Formats: sequence, structure tokens, C-alpha cells
Amino acid sequence: MKYKIGDMVDAKVSGIKSYGIFVSLNDSTKGLIHISECSDGYVPNLNSLFQVGQTIKAVVMDVQASELSLSIRALKNGQNLHSVPKPVDIREYRKVHWTNFKDELGFQTIRTEMGKWKQDYQIRLNSKK
Repeated sequence: MKYKIGDMVDAKVSGIKSYGIFVSLNDSTKGLIHISECSDGYVPNLNSLFQVGQTIKAVVMDVQASELSLSIRALKNGQNLHSVPKPVDIREYRKVHWTNFKDELGFQTIRTEMGKWKQDYQIRLNSKK
């Protein structure tokens, strides 16, 4: 894929849903512009702003396989965002994992501690009687 985060692209609207606009950049690259990335203000109905087949300008926010996350809102200056030192409107994608086996965090710790927590709770309940 030739697209990078911050690239300004022309995208053709291929579908409109209540949560965002589906676009295609070419035959193999598709993307989504979430409703929150369509405008600075409240957008009650995306169909009132966009039509299927319409070509729009957007900025690449995230690249995953052959799918892109795009933003129209980030195009305030109308320039390629690679020239901007720290674009404030681009969210950096980070995977969040709830388990970390090295530090023994996450669900494994809950499972091992649950018995002790139940005992402590029973002791507190019985002491209040």
C-alpha cells in the first residue's frame, strides 16, 4: 500500500451509514471516515452532506492492511500533513492489550486473586453482623 498517515487523498464515496462514510481510493484500497471525522460540528445526517459517487478530499489517519481510516475534519489547512510538525487532529493508533504476562497483569491476576477477595469479603460481612 502506498498510503501513509498524513497523506491527503481523493476518495470516492461508496456508501453512507449512520456512523460514517465508506470510501474507495482505488480498486483495492477502501476506507472509512467516521462521523466524528466528517465535520467540526454536529452532523445529524451524513446523507445531507455527502452522496454516493461524490469525490471528496480527506487525510489518512490510520493504515491497516488494505483499509484506511480517513478524516475530512483534519483538512482545516488544506495541505499535506507531512509538512506540519505535530498535527493535533491525527490520532495515533495503538493496540491495547489487557494482559501482560511479564508483569502478571490482566485477567490472570483476577483469577488468582478472586478466591482471596471472596474470603476477605465474607470476613467483612460476618464482622458487621
